[in-house]
Amino acid sequence: MKRYREGLAFGVLVSLVIVAPALAEISYPDGAGMDFTWQNAEDDNGYFGMPVASTSSNLIYFPLSSFLAEADGVQQSDTAADQLRMDITANSGLLFESVTFVAQGTYEIVAGQIGDASVEAAGNVTLSTLAGQPLDAGADSASYVFFADAPTTGSVAWGETLSVTIPFSNVVSSLHVVADQRNTAIAADGTSSILTNFQIIGIELGVRIPEPASLTLLLVGGLFVIRRQR
Repeated sequence: MKRYREGLAFGVLVSLVIVAPALAEISYPDGAGMDFTWQNAEDDNGYFGMPVASTSSNLIYFPLSSFLAEADGVQQSDTAADQLRMDITANSGLLFESVTFVAQGTYEIVAGQIGDASVEAAGNVTLSTLAGQPLDAGADSASYVFFADAPTTGSVAWGETLSVTIPFSNVVSSLHVVADQRNTAIAADGTSSILTNFQIIGIELGVRIPEPASLTLLLVGGLFVIRRQR
């Protein structure tokens, strides 16, 4: 029997003319969603911002500073990058079966022809156990790259979604999640380009009610931990 919590998490788009300086590593308070709790959330530069649970099994982020890369004829390249780390634990009786990362924003390219300026957004999500051990090979990470180099008429929306499906063989009720995001803008003389994040950004968690056999494994594992602690 499966139960799904679906939906997109809406964040805030912040556009600044001047690139905000990177912040120091920031830790965020623990919190709880409908089907899960999170702990030990932190990011390197403050770009992701504080995680907030939405009305379903999703986390959204409100940026503390604008996550943008902006280039022109003076500053011909610019990069903004950050890494988010957090632990997520499913509520009692639930297991994780997927983690989906959603990133959207806008970009604009002012140039005479294709290739004079460009923007790129690259993201990656890696899952592991809370002890740092990998999940099954090939099933613990996913990545995306968005690239554009054609002139635009004003601001244009971009968006990418990546998903990691956890194999049924993994009885996973807790995860360590690492999300990387890197935005780049390049512009030749007389051109400009800008790419922003945080129009929409979030993590969607797929959860399931375990089958009886999985419940037995969870029970045996819990008894083993209790016995070792004694």
